[in-house]
This record gives sequence, structure tokens and C-alpha cells, in this order.
Amino acid sequence: MLHLTLTRTFDTILFDSSKHHCYDFRLTIINKSNQQACYWAYTCSYDMNLTMNHSSLELLGKGCDKNFPCLYQIAPHDSICYNLKLSKTKNYSLFPVTSTKLGLIFADPKIYPTKDDYMHFMGDKSQHKIIWSNPLYLDKKY
Repeated sequence: MLHLTLTRTFDTILFDSSKHHCYDFRLTIINKSNQQACYWAYTCSYDMNLTMNHSSLELLGKGCDKNFPCLYQIAPHDSICYNLKLSKTKNYSLFPVTSTKLGLIFADPKIYPTKDDYMHFMGDKSQHKIIWSNPLYLDKKY
């Protein structure tokens, strides 16, 4: 059984064509079972397997030159951590939020054994099984 935990780390300001307030956080995927857990995700665009419960925020991806589907394994009672960054979208002022949750779109290799199966699964949202995290409170200072 996989469990997701979000921990806010700090905030940053990014400058590109405009100024962005970003929320930095750590996503920990924990295997709470006595068996190895496996799931599909991309090597760099692992954020493609993540979703949020608000459209006023977006995950900022990282640059990468070799991105392909990969099978990730988590040993029993072990975890994998990702350092991620959220940014406010253009419609944030219309729909401000004080908290959000992140969901892992769980692609089970027992059901989707090949890379092609995984890519087909990702294209069909009706098949998505989502494991939700704890809330991440954006209005609290850390």
C-alpha cells in the first residue's frame, strides 16, 4: 500500500517573463506494506504521474534530455522522495487557494506490464487510480 506525504520546505521567487511566487516541497511516496511496491513513471517527467485538486496551481517540471517510461520499485517500509515546486497560474487571482493536495496516478505494472500499456493507460483518464496526499497549506510560513 502506497502512501503520499507532502512537506513544505521553503518558498522561492522565480523570474522569467514575469515574477512567480513558488512553493517548494518534498513529496515522499511511502510503501507501508510488507511487499515490494512498483509503479510506472517517466524518468524525468515523473510529474506527469501527478495531479492536483486545484487548477490555480501548477507543478513546474525540470529539464531533461532522456525521458522515457521506467518501472520504479519501493522496498517494503521504504520510500522515494521528490523535491518539487508549485507555481501560481494566471487564474490564481480568480481562484485563490490556501491548501492543495497532490495525487499520484498509480500505474500498476501488474495491470499494465509494458511501456506501451503504461502510455495507453496515461492517455485514458477513466482508468486512473489516484492516491492522494495530505494537504499542503500554502498560507502558512515555514
